[in-house]
Amino acid sequence: VILILLPFVYVVVVAFFSPDTAQNFSQLDARTISLLFKSVLLAAVVAFFATLIGGALAFFLYKTEMKFAATLKILVLIPLFVSPYVF
Repeated sequence: VILILLPFVYVVVVAFFSPDTAQNFSQLDARTISLLFKSVLLAAVVAFFATLIGGALAFFLYKTEMKFAATLKILVLIPLFVSPYVF
């Protein structure tokens, strides 16, 4: 948890409590805030649907008797082994 919170706290402290605070926020305009909001919204929607699909797949694979369960387990794990730098 500390490895996740420490960089975030550092960025917030530097952004708000440095001598250049006014300069840090001088470039914020309506377009930048709109893009930030759209990015956060997109991340939330993707996380929601990934959780929904992953939960449904986990339930069906491990709590029911499916005909091709072993093959589907392998197909679900393939994206974990593909490097993100391929595309």
